[in-house]
Amino acid sequence: MKKTILWTFVVGAFVGMSTAASAATVRITFDGTNGVSSSLWDGTNGTVDQNTFGGSNTGADPAHRAYLTLPRENDGYPIALYRPVLPADFAGAIVNSATFLVRDANFNGGAGTSNIQARRVNVPGANVTWDPGTGTRGTRFSPPHNGAQMFWSDFDVAANNGIDWAGNFQNGPWNGGSATDFRTTALADLLDAQTLDGNGTQASFNLTTLAQNWASGLWQNDGFALSTLNAVGNTNGFQIDTSGGSRGLTLDYTPVPEPASLFLLALGGGLTLLRRRSR
Repeated sequence: MKKTILWTFVVGAFVGMSTAASAATVRITFDGTNGVSSSLWDGTNGTVDQNTFGGSNTGADPAHRAYLTLPRENDGYPIALYRPVLPADFAGAIVNSATFLVRDANFNGGAGTSNIQARRVNVPGANVTWDPGTGTRGTRFSPPHNGAQMFWSDFDVAANNGIDWAGNFQNGPWNGGSATDFRTTALADLLDAQTLDGNGTQASFNLTTLAQNWASGLWQNDGFALSTLNAVGNTNGFQIDTSGGSRGLTLDYTPVPEPASLFLLALGGGLTLLRRRSR
């Protein structure tokens, strides 16, 4: 009878640990609930001075597709921003893989574009990050907008102040209060580079390093960006589709065992030792 009880505890301990530590898979489509996305409009034909339209941002369209083009006047969206809502048990996890699968829903025609880079977004400061903003493609000629802009990570139009891309509070105006440019301040580590062909073919970006550093706490989750600032091609415009099929950010990870499971494991080991000594 005693042996049966002892082995029941031991088996229960190992079953509890294996259940808690089993791998989990989560797909994030950036639908406004499980993550947010936005596009930063250049509007300056790639020149350094963006004061004319640098206060413009554009949220994803009704199908949650962010805009991305080569830097140029009019449809100049060289940056698409993404920030996921990470699972509750993601902290401390081991990330087996993290893949951002997208396709282009072409809206202006044109050929393919290569060297589209996925890069980490870094806004220094605890609990400081970017806001997706209130702009639309139709209002891009009428800055400023609330939220992320080329010079601000989160600007408040009514208050005429905000957080710059260095994570500091600054007073406006929107086109002169902040000297931080997203491209040189917050566009951080290169993660991967892929090609969008203009015909709807899917592209897969490897974001495993990014996700693992989020899980370990090494990097704050300020999201990531798709950038065409160093891209090669002549496309007039993409809408980046992160919905349907298996598109979006897929996280495959193994959570850390819960404390109760670790207790059961320790208890099981102790009971095994007692069993050996009782012989």
